[in-house]
Amino acid sequence: MAHVALYRVKATFWKALIWITLGIVLFISIVFSFFSLPSIPSGLSNKIPATVWTYQEIVESELQTYNLESYTDLVLALITVESGGVGGDIMQASESLGLPPNTIADPLYSIEVGVSYFASLMQEMTE
Repeated sequence: MAHVALYRVKATFWKALIWITLGIVLFISIVFSFFSLPSIPSGLSNKIPATVWTYQEIVESELQTYNLESYTDLVLALITVESGGVGGDIMQASESLGLPPNTIADPLYSIEVGVSYFASLMQEMTE
């Protein structure tokens, strides 16, 4: 009878040890995942192509003109939808100037016009 009780104690000990070990491994994994986050926002990293990420600093700089730099990721997402970062009018900003699509041939000018239009929409929205 004492042998059965000793077996149960050992089994309970090993189960507890396994659960504690799994808990520690899970905790360490979670902690390391927070410290190894990429510089690109994790929710966007797979959805925004590298061609668009090349314009990140330019977009952020242009948005700073309007104190809207917190919208950098949103504007990058807009560029992704509009052109994927390819071509001259990457923000499809020609239309906001009343021009036919893809009239703008310079991506930097497209960002300037597109961000200006975005800022005007944000201003209109807050009013």
